[in-house]
Amino acid sequence: MAAEIGYVCIHWAWLENMIDFLIAHLAGIKDEEAWHAITGNLDLRQKTQILRALFFLRKGKNEDWYDYAVEMLNFIDNDLRPRRNHLVHASLYGSGWDLKHEKKIIKITKPQAFQKAELKTLDVRPAKIAEARKLQKEIFQYAGFCGLIYGFSLHADVAERQGVSFQQFLRQAKSSGRLKHKRSKPKRPPKLPRAKSG
Repeated sequence: MAAEIGYVCIHWAWLENMIDFLIAHLAGIKDEEAWHAITGNLDLRQKTQILRALFFLRKGKNEDWYDYAVEMLNFIDNDLRPRRNHLVHASLYGSGWDLKHEKKIIKITKPQAFQKAELKTLDVRPAKIAEARKLQKEIFQYAGFCGLIYGFSLHADVAERQGVSFQQFLRQAKSSGRLKHKRSKPKRPPKLPRAKSG
């Protein structure tokens, strides 16, 4: 499980770097130190809000690009981010196949209308290696989707003049071998090279 959590952290850093790069590019910030200073002080929710606005400002006639980009951001912010936070920030305990994640929370619930409200301070869930692997693959996949958004935005004005839609761009990227990700089935991330001994 420790290796899977490590891969989630590595791939999350790649994803955040892609998001930072998109912000800098779409905002027209060419000074690398300036965009590091700006994006380095934002959390992911703030970054996704900024990107939503930048996507809107830069969409032009590329509605399909904008729709794809916003759908991607919504999934990152509303699905990947909470799952990643739980995996990374929850305590891990147990042994063998009986691992649990325990995270401190404050949640007041009312199970049924006629019952008293209850305070919940711990969220305990089984820690499943398969779920961690799935998460790391999805994070890696969405970093690739950010790359596609960036790639199209580099030439959006030319695409608009030539009447090339984002969907056509995706088909062309796929046929040229540049697009290796499918939404329905994430690809396995590349293995890290092993250190040579001696």
